[in-house]
Amino acid sequence: MEVVKDEDNVVEEETKEEGIEEDTSPIGEVVRMSGSNGSAMSGVSDSGKNGSGMLMIAVIALLILSVTGWMMYVRSEWMRRQELAANQMESEEQTVQEPVVEDEIEVTETEQLERNEISLEILNGSGVAGLAAETMVAFEGLGYEEISVGNAETVPGNELYVRSGYEDKIEVLMDDVLDELEIATISGELEDDGEIIARIVLGE
Repeated sequence: MEVVKDEDNVVEEETKEEGIEEDTSPIGEVVRMSGSNGSAMSGVSDSGKNGSGMLMIAVIALLILSVTGWMMYVRSEWMRRQELAANQMESEEQTVQEPVVEDEIEVTETEQLERNEISLEILNGSGVAGLAAETMVAFEGLGYEEISVGNAETVPGNELYVRSGYEDKIEVLMDDVLDELEIATISGELEDDGEIIARIVLGE
């Protein structure tokens, strides 16, 4: 009797275990649906995480491409400007003309006469006696050695006459007559055949 009881208990326990595995009650259905929903939600969560990761990667890649493109643009622009500057400098160098060297004109300075090389004639046309002699003494003191004196018709002012060809050679005489007699210009040329270079006529 005890053995049968035990078998009944074993059978009864096995029946209970089989009942739990094959539970088709509403509560079992709810449990099974909850388990299915949990698995589905877990899948959705995993999918969301994967989508966010892909979006982040895409944004980073876009930023990298943008920065790279900007750097390439800046570099190309810098190279373009350098090339333009080099071309401009080369163009300017080509357009610069070589300095034109003008033919040097040889300027021959006129040989100036010294005081002792200038022969003078001093004529008194002032009407004042002895004025020619006084002037001769003054010019001898300056260094003139060949001086002759005489008289002339009365003239209104002091005059200077120079033999042709000597006008540019008597700068020292022009300075002296300006200082001593206030004669600034040559009044005319000597037309006689004498040997004197300059004639001074003292006027009133």
